[in-house]
Amino acid sequence: MNSLEIKSYIEGKLKKNLPSKIFLDRMRVIDETSRHSLAYNNPSYVPLYYWLGTILQPKVLVEMGFRLGLLSGNFLRSCKTVEYFLGLQELNEDFYSDRLGKANIKDLYKGNMYIHTGSCNDDLFQTKLKSLEIGLGIINEEIGYDKHRVYYDLLWEQMAEGGIIVVDYLNRCKASAIAFTDFCMSVNREPTYIKTDYGVGIVIR
Repeated sequence: MNSLEIKSYIEGKLKKNLPSKIFLDRMRVIDETSRHSLAYNNPSYVPLYYWLGTILQPKVLVEMGFRLGLLSGNFLRSCKTVEYFLGLQELNEDFYSDRLGKANIKDLYKGNMYIHTGSCNDDLFQTKLKSLEIGLGIINEEIGYDKHRVYYDLLWEQMAEGGIIVVDYLNRCKASAIAFTDFCMSVNREPTYIKTDYGVGIVIR
């Protein structure tokens, strides 16, 4: 399945307008008031990852920006081929414990997993990452241009042939959008955009 076929399939499924809360009600959150937020009720945010899991069949999933595991968790809810899941949550001023995120994933996924809290440059994370052939990489961070390019390069080097990188928040973070376009140009790939409120891009190895 090429990127345009994925785009068409996902955008068709998103027309069901199922709010994210359908996929999140049984998952743990930091504050119960967040269940009333716009993101929690958005029909094109979390559901996208569930629908991706119905058509992609990666053996290895990596998420940069693990947080509560809400996006990767819903991918794993519908995808049953993943044998190893690696998550990264960088330490920053918004850091919170990964305990809830790990519990969310364990409710939905019984395979091998490792969640790294720290830096993408840490030796342990690098060792884990470089032992993998990634089928799907998710970038779930609103961060600067340079860090996005680091993430792309790290994932791309380990991507399996036909592996896919999915990046969110392209409509909300200008630096992320520019980094995505520049990266696609650097590896001679045409960027594909899926219509969501926050903006999602995909690129295939």
